[in-house]
Amino acid sequence: MLPVSFELTAMRAVVASTFTSSAAIGRKSATKSGAGTDRITYTTVATLPCRLYSQQVRQAGNVQEGDKPVIVTAWRAKFAYGADVRQGDRLTIGAQPYIVLDANAGRTDALSLVVNLNRVD
Repeated sequence: MLPVSFELTAMRAVVASTFTSSAAIGRKSATKSGAGTDRITYTTVATLPCRLYSQQVRQAGNVQEGDKPVIVTAWRAKFAYGADVRQGDRLTIGAQPYIVLDANAGRTDALSLVVNLNRVD
């Protein structure tokens, strides 16, 4: 049985209380340069509280370096449920930029919005 609306609201508030960072959300737009090439820019559309975390995961396809599987760091950020964060957005958390790979935005039972990220080095 799914929680009722007021229970979800209370649980979402508890999750939001764990957000220890903030992210500047940059939305991508393309304009044509004088030479006719696309020029990509990011415009900050919001700054939202979030929680950034990482997880060590085995790389898909069981790729190995010598005798050991290749382990990569998967980056994720958690935002308040309903936050407007989209695939392709550029997040700046602290001074570190990330690109949003995907988000679980369509779930109605979610307690937060979780986005998978690529760290931009």
